[in-house]
Parts: sequence; structure tokens; C-alpha cells
Amino acid sequence: MTFDIDIRFRQPVVLIDVRGEAECMKSVLMGLGTQLPESPYSILRWDSGAVCRVGRNWCIIMTDMINELSLIAELDRLSRGVLVQCTCVTDAYQGIELTGPDTRDVLSQITPLNLYELEDDCATFTEIFGLRGLIIRYSVGKFAVYCDRSYADYIMKRMLKCALLHREW
Repeated sequence: MTFDIDIRFRQPVVLIDVRGEAECMKSVLMGLGTQLPESPYSILRWDSGAVCRVGRNWCIIMTDMINELSLIAELDRLSRGVLVQCTCVTDAYQGIELTGPDTRDVLSQITPLNLYELEDDCATFTEIFGLRGLIIRYSVGKFAVYCDRSYADYIMKRMLKCALLHREW
């Protein structure tokens, strides 16, 4: 018997790493027409993307690939003279989407993170098979993992093996 889960690579998205004092990040994000999520480890979504606040002074902007060049140019303009560093990390990460009722059971095999404490629209960096990665919980049974692109195939194969290892406790 296997877990009831669907695991697949996500379509590429633009990922921009933004670091700086919260007030400075707020002003840059307001220039983009969005906001900084109120609390760390939370997500604020809009039509074509999201802002994942992964620390007090750190967030990840995610949006559709068609917006990449215009977003980078706009962030460059908005961050001039502000103590905020914006770095495009799109090429560094690969997303893997996990959906289904047994998603937490599979993820609990690959990360030491207590997944039962993650609320909906929550994001944090943690270990994934001993490697650093971003875990996002969108809703019950729907997660995304962003890992180093060079390890994506390895992580995907290990996740699929974990999904086949259903254990009756």
C-alpha cells in the first residue's frame, strides 16, 4: 500500500531573495503594489505571485516567469538608496509540489520540521534530506518544496520512494 499523494516538479517561477530591515522592505514592496506579510513565516498572495516572509528581515518574492525582467528592473529602481538587497535566485531553485491527504506523512520522512505546527500560507527554510530548502504550506494537503536545482532529481527520487513506503503503525 502506498501513500495517497501526488508529487511533481512545479512550473518555473521567478524567485527574488529580498533582505533588509522590515521597514525598508515594506517601502520596496509597496512600490511593487504589494505588502510585506505581517509576521515572519507567512505568505501574502496576489494574482500572479506571492511574498513569502521567511524571517524578520528576509522575504522571497515569487511570480510568473513572464514578469522576470520587468520585476528585476523595478526592484533595482525601487531599492536604490534603500538598505535592501534584492537578488534573483530563480536559477538556483527547483520547485516540487506535493498534494494529497498523505502529504504531511511523506514530508515528515524528509524533514525534521514539525509539520503539524505549520499553518496555511506558511513558509520557512529547513532541511530536506539534510539539504537546505524552502517548505511552503498553502493549505491542508498542499505543500511546495524549493530545493537546490542541482539536487532536484535526487530529492524527487527520494520523495517518490518515501511515498511508496507506507507503514502501518
